[in-house]
Amino acid sequence: MKLEVFLERARERADAAPPLAPNPALDAALAASVAYLDSDAAARDVARDPYWPKWTSPWWHLLLLHELGLAAKIPARAVERVAEALDRHFLHEFPLRLEEIPTGADPYRHIVCHCALGCMFRLLHDRGIDVDARVPWAREWFLRYQLADGGLNCDEAAYTRATPRSSFTSTLPPAEALLFATPRPFDARERAFLAGAADYLVRRGLVRSLSRARIVDARWLVPGFPRFYQYDALRGLSFLAHFAARTGSALPADALAEPVVTLAAWFERRDPPGDAHLAMGTYGPDGSGGCKSFPAAERFPLLDRVVRSAVARRAVDAQWREALELLSAPGALA
Repeated sequence: MKLEVFLERARERADAAPPLAPNPALDAALAASVAYLDSDAAARDVARDPYWPKWTSPWWHLLLLHELGLAAKIPARAVERVAEALDRHFLHEFPLRLEEIPTGADPYRHIVCHCALGCMFRLLHDRGIDVDARVPWAREWFLRYQLADGGLNCDEAAYTRATPRSSFTSTLPPAEALLFATPRPFDARERAFLAGAADYLVRRGLVRSLSRARIVDARWLVPGFPRFYQYDALRGLSFLAHFAARTGSALPADALAEPVVTLAAWFERRDPPGDAHLAMGTYGPDGSGGCKSFPAAERFPLLDRVVRSAVARRAVDAQWREALELLSAPGALA
């Protein structure tokens, strides 16, 4: 079956989202996150470290509200604090070797990874911040650290290997940032960056290793929510669909057929979105003025309420329907 025909049938089966049932516990958790972000406690937490610890610092409250489509609820001063901290707290370049790290800089705390910067760049833009004025090095960062294969890699060692290889997870948030947070025509470097990132995903069929021709991580075949910076096939497909729509590009149908069919089967099962990507360790204050690693990252109430919930399923359903619509447009596929 041609992919165009399959997409049309998938669109017919992708039901509109039913109304959500009242959820007082979710509403209370949402109000608690908004109140925290507007508090002096959050101001102190951002001043200490805008990113760590995962998942409880203001950074993650902000990103979750953004993923939920509730960026308008983020208090203005919380947005201002993070924009200021992004420019103040982090190094303005990505050291590739230990000797390039300035004296006194903590490699864990003061080097922002590509995926984290991409996520926050897009959030700040969507919340009305002129990111190019407030964080003037960020856009150039994405363009500077793109590798020859079209992607990026948050593992600095990748850049000094004989054959540098990118990472799906490191590549997509910066690509999303430039695609969705550039309120003007793209310049030549930006067009080349986006085309390279799209080619990186297309050549790998959204989920496969190019060198080994195998699925890199089977969990990517299950849409996750919230994702924060994590990758999955639906997130990659959504980027490609929007990239094609905005740039007038045609995506090769053969390269997308396998992941689209796999995703369609998952959506018909009505399973909850995955959350395995949230089960990881963290790094943060140790209670004595220093920082250390912890084996498990804590969650805040709103995150607990959203994970594997009807709200999470509604979010990925909406993204799936949108991707299907965009890919079904004339000229989207070749």
